[in-house]
Amino acid sequence: MLIALYGFSGLAVSAQNVERRAETIRKNDSGDLYITVGGKEKMAARNIIDAWMINDGKEVLYSASDGSGGYENEGQSLRIYDVKTGRAKKIMSQYYMIEAIAETRLSDGKLALIVRMTDGGAGNNYISVVDPTRGEVFFRRFAEVLKVERDQMTLGIFEEGSWDDDYENPTKEFEREGNIFLKSSKPKHIKTETFDLTAILKNKVIKNPKDYRAN
Repeated sequence: MLIALYGFSGLAVSAQNVERRAETIRKNDSGDLYITVGGKEKMAARNIIDAWMINDGKEVLYSASDGSGGYENEGQSLRIYDVKTGRAKKIMSQYYMIEAIAETRLSDGKLALIVRMTDGGAGNNYISVVDPTRGEVFFRRFAEVLKVERDQMTLGIFEEGSWDDDYENPTKEFEREGNIFLKSSKPKHIKTETFDLTAILKNKVIKNPKDYRAN
């Protein structure tokens, strides 16, 4: 099952009230992340950008500005916070800004995270897949997610610069579902690529070195 995850947008995020699971998460004006567990709120991280609950509230993802460089040092990182242990670990460091995340439970029971990113130059889009237990295991430039069915992910591949026309304009040329899955597009993608997410999760972990020229 695929679940699109949203950022804060000024609102707390709710989940099932289960012991040792996050019930709500919020970010204050200073960028501190607070998580409520068992009716008690505690600070989980400082200086975050956005956060998402996953795995029925057992874990919380959050992005931060300490990525791998990129255009004007815009690259962001992604960490996963274990609600039970109170510990966090970095699972991705990229050259781009994280816009949206979706989680999907695969047929073998494993969880895959699909991350949608953009750059601050031409506004191109990028897609990564992250194994929450190991780290980033897949990356594709100039891509949008068209659909995820069972263990199959289909991407639309675009020419560089296709996103120059603001996709939030009234014409809805880049209409999205859950801010990550492309429903329609103008211009159209030049090709599609389909991947087996169970196979992707077996890939080697991607380590992105610092590079401030990446775009």
